[in-house]
Formats: sequence, C-alpha cells, structure tokens
Amino acid sequence: MNAPAAPSPPPSGKLLKPVLAVASLLFIVLLQYGFIFLLIALLPAIVAYFIDHTPGRAAFKVVVLCNVAAMLPSLMPMLNAAIRTEHVDAMRVMGDPFVWLTVYGGAAIGWGLIFLCRFIARFFVVLYFEYQVVSLERFQKKLLSEWGDQIRGPAPG
Repeated sequence: MNAPAAPSPPPSGKLLKPVLAVASLLFIVLLQYGFIFLLIALLPAIVAYFIDHTPGRAAFKVVVLCNVAAMLPSLMPMLNAAIRTEHVDAMRVMGDPFVWLTVYGGAAIGWGLIFLCRFIARFFVVLYFEYQVVSLERFQKKLLSEWGDQIRGPAPG
C-alpha cells in the first residue's frame, strides 16, 4: 500500500517582496501623488501586520480588508484618471478630512469586528450548548418516566 502523500508546505514569503516591489512601482507610475495617499491610508493595515503574530494573521486580514474597502471610493477616481492619462488632484483628496475619517473609520470597524466577534460567537456557542443540556435533560426525564428508576444505576463513586 502506498502511504498518503505528505501535505505540501505553506507558501513561503520569498515571492512576497518582489511582488510588493513590482506593485509599488506600478502604483508609483500610475498614481504618482496618489501613491502617497495609498501608503498613508494603509497605515492601520501595516500596523496590524506587525501587531498580529497569530498563525494565518486573521486580525491583519480583517483590518486590511476593511481598510481597503473604506479607501476604494477615494482611490478609484485617482486610478481611473491615471489609466486615462488625465491629471488627478490627489492633494484635494488628501486634504479632505471626511476622506481620512472614512479610511481610518473603516480600519476601526475592522478592529471593532475583531474585538466584538469573539463575544458574539461565545454567546451563540453558550446558547447552543445550553439548548443541548436542556434537550438532554428533557430526554432523560422522558426515559425515567418510561422505564422507571431502575435505569439510573448505582451512583458513581
């Protein structure tokens, strides 16, 4: 018999740096000043990357996705103008406090999700197991009413 194949190791970060370098150069060429906006807007995600040491970096993934989702409405006009080789006024976007409130608010929502979801999940797990206990106790009472006390057996200990 053949032994099952060993699972492949997780992909290493060797390819990450060149991909980030190429993507950064592409964004620098396309966005110009918009790249500075991109870097400043992604600061909460960068901080989350260095803070999160859990396997899989789940907290980082939540924060970066919420951060990017909040940043896209401001970044897309810049990207569209850059693709059409039109001038884009990134300084106007960077000077708008509502844009920064939206971008950093999105990252804050990501951190809020990380903080609150553990309590919400705990609530539902406790609720589920309490329902299981009540259901088993109800079944136990039904068995006792059908079979009588002789099925209880001797008390442990």
